[in-house]
Amino acid sequence: MAEAGCLALMPDLFHGMGGGFALVLAGRGRYDAAAANYGRLPDDLDSAMKGACPVLATYGAKGRAFRANAGKLEAALERAGVEHEVRLYPDAGHSFPNDTDNVPHAMRPLLRFVMGIGPEPASAADAWRRIEAFFARHLAAG
Repeated sequence: MAEAGCLALMPDLFHGMGGGFALVLAGRGRYDAAAANYGRLPDDLDSAMKGACPVLATYGAKGRAFRANAGKLEAALERAGVEHEVRLYPDAGHSFPNDTDNVPHAMRPLLRFVMGIGPEPASAADAWRRIEAFFARHLAAG
């Protein structure tokens, strides 16, 4: 029997790798819920999502590295019959849930305007509300 618990890896852990780790671990049978804020998808996505716990995933459409992953992940979760919520925020980029830019000031224009990386407060507020509600729903004491 799997241990009750959640898997929530914060969005800037290893600069986005945390979301990928959460997705890899979601199908291992040890968690009741997983939340991923962007991140790389597992190589064999369909196999990784088979038997996964409920998944919530958020992506920023302006983030160039992972924006296509939202649709791919949602399709794989649908095929696997996994309860999920995948949200692509149109005004947000990579690292959008962060409160501040975690890079030197001189690098911010490059990261924000060229690579689509940086905070986006309105999308972040909605994402955090969804994450909190998702965990409250799936981790409520039974």
